[in-house]
Amino acid sequence: MMYADTVIYKGLPVEGIHIFCYGHKDSNWKYFDAEGYEDFLRRLEDYNKPLPPVGEPPPVVIPPVLPAFPTDFAARAAAVNMWTTYTLANVREKPTVGSPIVNRLERDIPTFGWVIPKTELKPDEIVIETQSGMTGVWLPVRFRHTSNTLDGWVFAPLLTYIVVPSEPENDTARRNVLNMLVTVKTLLADVEKLVEKI
Repeated sequence: MMYADTVIYKGLPVEGIHIFCYGHKDSNWKYFDAEGYEDFLRRLEDYNKPLPPVGEPPPVVIPPVLPAFPTDFAARAAAVNMWTTYTLANVREKPTVGSPIVNRLERDIPTFGWVIPKTELKPDEIVIETQSGMTGVWLPVRFRHTSNTLDGWVFAPLLTYIVVPSEPENDTARRNVLNMLVTVKTLLADVEKLVEKI
């Protein structure tokens, strides 16, 4: 059919070629009957559709410019004990989910560090993303890791933190802070139960 259309009838005022029938009464036409062959009929229809324009380049997608870690981090950051209430929260090199992981926060295990709260972010530092149905910003954080410090970004909806006066000085102080966090967490759970009853 394509050969007839593009070679035999090329340039002639032929408006259609009929080589099939839809339903038949004569047994001579049973092999030309297209009734019930919807896929074949759809292909015939598609043959007659105009082709999309060729040569148009795809639109250029410019990735967003991600902010660098704040150079004035120490001046704006708060000392905190932070953790996640989810299975884990990845700390990333850049404020986006595809960036390399530099550290992890584990569920309900407080880690001392520093964070710039959302209210202290500069306009050019705000990166909003949606992950697993949660929309939020990325917060810059810093941890002490052995003798080094690690800088990175945490997706705010995954992060829970409590501001503390300063880093605990020894193991006893750290345990006291952890006990305080457990107490606060227990109190929050009790408050949630009371709210549910009301």
